[in-house]
Amino acid sequence: MKQYRNQRWRFVLGVVLFSLVLTTCSGTSQPQDHDSHSQAKGNDASVNITLQEMTISSDRSELKAGMITFVVQNNGFMTHDFAIRGNGVNEKTPLLNLGESAMLAVKLEPGTYNYTCTMPGHEQGGMTGSFNVTSE
Repeated sequence: MKQYRNQRWRFVLGVVLFSLVLTTCSGTSQPQDHDSHSQAKGNDASVNITLQEMTISSDRSELKAGMITFVVQNNGFMTHDFAIRGNGVNEKTPLLNLGESAMLAVKLEPGTYNYTCTMPGHEQGGMTGSFNVTSE
């Protein structure tokens, strides 16, 4: 009976520790950069992009034309990337695993740009959106 209690206690402790590790690894911390509020600096701006299962969220939907740096963080459990297309632009980040981040700098002219995750089935699952870029 005592051996059974010890095994059960070890199992419960293992589950609690595993849960703590998952919680720590799946935190929502954003990559640190000198422009964490995505404010424009001259013609330069940064946009925070968060990837999760079948969602892409952006902290901005309208941008001014110029050099834009996309700060992309994968908070999902699946591998994702971020691709932006339109007006002759066709750029993307490398594939990102859980907790990984990347920066993608792209010069955008006025117009509409679509973004997506290029992993098979992810765009169809809802990982898509668009930006409106206005003149300087």
